[in-house]
Amino acid sequence: MIMLLKLVWPSVLGLLVSVSVSHLTVSDIGARSATLHWEATTNTDHYRVTVSKTNGDLVKKFSVETGSKLKLKSRHLISNQGYTFKVQACQSDDSCSPSSKRKSFRTNPARVGSLTITATTSDAATVQISSKPRGTINSYQIKVRQAGSVIQTITKTTKTDQASPSYTITNLEGNTTYSITIRAKYNSTSVGSYSRPVEFTTDQPLSVTSSSPSSSYTDLEPTLEIVGTAFQDGATTMLDDMAANTTTVNSATSITALFDDGLATGTYTVTVTNPDSTSATLEDALTISNPPDEWSKETLSFSGSPRPLTSTCTILMPDNSTYRMYYIGSGGVWSTVSSDGITWSSPVTTTISDSGVQNPSVLRLAGGTYLMIYGVQTTEPMTERLFRATSTDGITFTEQTGSLTGGVVLLAESDEDDFVSVPELIQLADGSIRMYFVASTTNSNVHTAVSTDNGATWTREGQIDISGGPTGGQINDPDVVELADGTYRLFFTTPPADQSIGDLRIRSAISTDGRSFTLESGSRVIPATTVNALMDPDTILLKDTTDQYRLYYGGNLTAGGADDLRALFSQ
Repeated sequence: MIMLLKLVWPSVLGLLVSVSVSHLTVSDIGARSATLHWEATTNTDHYRVTVSKTNGDLVKKFSVETGSKLKLKSRHLISNQGYTFKVQACQSDDSCSPSSKRKSFRTNPARVGSLTITATTSDAATVQISSKPRGTINSYQIKVRQAGSVIQTITKTTKTDQASPSYTITNLEGNTTYSITIRAKYNSTSVGSYSRPVEFTTDQPLSVTSSSPSSSYTDLEPTLEIVGTAFQDGATTMLDDMAANTTTVNSATSITALFDDGLATGTYTVTVTNPDSTSATLEDALTISNPPDEWSKETLSFSGSPRPLTSTCTILMPDNSTYRMYYIGSGGVWSTVSSDGITWSSPVTTTISDSGVQNPSVLRLAGGTYLMIYGVQTTEPMTERLFRATSTDGITFTEQTGSLTGGVVLLAESDEDDFVSVPELIQLADGSIRMYFVASTTNSNVHTAVSTDNGATWTREGQIDISGGPTGGQINDPDVVELADGTYRLFFTTPPADQSIGDLRIRSAISTDGRSFTLESGSRVIPATTVNALMDPDTILLKDTTDQYRLYYGGNLTAGGADDLRALFSQ
């Protein structure tokens, strides 16, 4: 019995290893990985696994000594590739059974490479694939998520042949964060894995949230400060169907738009249009009205003579109850007082009696001294230069010799026809004095100069600027008051907007710095049938008020004769 076993055993072993391995399967297939499985056989020392491409090219022969599976890694496989494998059961002497039947499998398509957002707008984004997976791709599937939820699934069939294709995703909301993932589709059953997500935020949408001012007038040039989002360089602005004269894009959130005068009364919609043709509107942004009414006219009463006719300067005395008016009369500069600004006492002389004296302006300085700057005018040719006088009581003044030729404190420059006139004085917060004055007889405009030594010497600042609407060809007779809020109101005479000279009326403008003014609508007063020109506004804040003013002015009578002094009361 023992002898028989020794003779049969080798043949039994040979019979066992000759049985082919069966039940081959593949699991965990990835783009460059797969796990190969087979049914284990008995009395096997190791397995020989042969992996080939579908076309027969050998990948590698593996020896598996334990278990009945083989994990293939990226160094052995490539994505989207067909493979086969077969298995043999082998003994320690490397004698092996016949090969199993081949098992086919295919690796998955590779994941789409990294994504880059190359452009965004308020409603779209362009995404670029850094490198497309290998193989013939039929389409890409794009998923768009917002706050973790899929809001769009898009299939793109174009550009699949490009190495780094780009796609634009539309129908997005502005100023919103999204993420995008993409996978490649080869056919209905071969689909790659989704890429890692790329996150982005769409641009702010174009919007107009506010516009100021909200009102203007038919005779002004509205300058609108428009606030919104996503303004682009080159944007244009409209009020209904009227284009802005200029549109300045200060930033993505700020526009300054200047419109011409002449807008009809009514309410207007502001529209901003970017160069990319997107637009945004703000309804009821601007209301245009007719100019305001003139100030109320008043009747003045004067005792004695000479009485003022024009070119007055009125101040409130330190008792805060008495107005004192300075003016030109026979024999020089005179003054008169009033408790109500309407009825005036008999005048007294200031002792300033230069021949040709004109246009006195008086300012009570912080130390209590009164400063007068006045003009001395000649005829044939007409010239005027400015002089200085001071007083301790505001009544009797003493001439102070200026440092310039002839004792002058301010002379005309070479292009100003030897003519500077109509001085107007205000004291600035730092204690210095600013003087407004008219220069030139042929091209009259208002200039300023500053003094830091109580009017003894002056440094010119140049011509003032008045914007915001059309004025006449000349700006004359400046009169400035500082308002309760620290801004300055300039009163001046000017012809109508379409005239270079004549038919003077009194208008006003506002400034925060006293140099650059913005025109106010309408005229404070215009010539009436008996008066063809108005002159020399002189404005005083009424005592015990913060916003009520009286304006004195001269009227040039149409029928001829002496000018007469008139007054207005602010509305």
